[in-house]
Amino acid sequence: MLANVVAREFDAPLDFAERKMRAKRITTPKQVLSYFLYYKAELTLLEVSKILGYKEHSTILYNLRVVDALCIDECYKAKVDRVAEADYDIYVLNKNI
Repeated sequence: MLANVVAREFDAPLDFAERKMRAKRITTPKQVLSYFLYYKAELTLLEVSKILGYKEHSTILYNLRVVDALCIDECYKAKVDRVAEADYDIYVLNKNI
């Protein structure tokens, strides 16, 4: 699943998508996950925010901007690219991401 690929690449706990913590080791993978759910799964901002437990869709907009801005860093961009190239399934109807 996509969340497992992101967790492995960013060295995050497997349940990072469900956590409410603001620690960088949780927020960075959630930002990347929201990026892929929006652009690759073509979900709406509201759908992504509901899946990830955010109250506002504006948080997803912020996450998208952060991922774009951080892709300037080669190491970060390489991780995002590896997630993009990985083989994963996206199940959003039952919240398996």
